[in-house]
Amino acid sequence: IGLSDEELQALLLAFAQLLHDQEEHVRLAAIRAISTFNYHALINTLGADGGLNKQGTVFTILAERVTDRKHTVREQAIELLARIWGVASHDIEEGVSVVKEAVGDIANRLLRAFYTNDAHVHTFIDRALYDSLLPLSFPPIKAHKSDGQKQRASQKEIVSQATPPVDPDAI
Repeated sequence: IGLSDEELQALLLAFAQLLHDQEEHVRLAAIRAISTFNYHALINTLGADGGLNKQGTVFTILAERVTDRKHTVREQAIELLARIWGVASHDIEEGVSVVKEAVGDIANRLLRAFYTNDAHVHTFIDRALYDSLLPLSFPPIKAHKSDGQKQRASQKEIVSQATPPVDPDAI
């Protein structure tokens, strides 16, 4: 069950090569394939080669795609990195060393892309900033409720208990 060391190294090397490919659709397919991994697989599998702390790793090359020459590749890379950061931010804040080494520098890499002076990059980083890096709904604010609001809230809780909870590790 799982990957052997040789299989893991082959997988990491293949992703690194695909992210460096000359063809736009190959780089885009590699980014989309990475986006299918769940959070723990991203950290434990793709982050096994050192994450953003080493050159030539999957996460380092993915972060380089933020300034790719093709718009669609840039957009997908920015969106994926921002989603990864949004999910990993709690673990980074808690000081989980594996997560900090693998993806702890994502926000810095995204914000460094502002220096490219490309309006397209600025647009997607702004959107990622407000959607994933610093969402407007964070931190959640608790407001005082009136009696009518409390009754409606309790009815919504009954309905929400019937629906399955959202997986916080989903990317």
